[in-house]
Amino acid sequence: MLSQDKHVQSRILAIVGHPVAAGTTLYKGALTVLGPDNYAAPATRAADLRALGICRKGVDNAGGQDGERVAEVRVDEAARLKNDAVTPVTRAHIGGPCYIVDDETVTADPADTSIAGTVVDLDDHGVWISFK
Repeated sequence: MLSQDKHVQSRILAIVGHPVAAGTTLYKGALTVLGPDNYAAPATRAADLRALGICRKGVDNAGGQDGERVAEVRVDEAARLKNDAVTPVTRAHIGGPCYIVDDETVTADPADTSIAGTVVDLDDHGVWISFK
């Protein structure tokens, strides 16, 4: 417990590097997640993923080992992703979570998937989500 002022290091989070899973290709613009192995991969419908943000540059680690390549992931801004046609996100979801369908699509259906982020807006082209 502190009893006096303490200097704490901090950094502005904009782009964070994450080691990429073996056998993985991440495309620029992909919703990127950490899998149970704690390596970055494209988002997919699974219950054990943690959304990170949007991949800034394509990364080909298809022939590499875990962590051989690093993905630059944008974490500090809202990103527009496709809205699921089956169970779409609506204005009623603003301020709440949306869920992963794949590396470019989100849904309102939480079944058998992970949280993609927080819904901040909707428009005719998709769902704006935040990763904070």
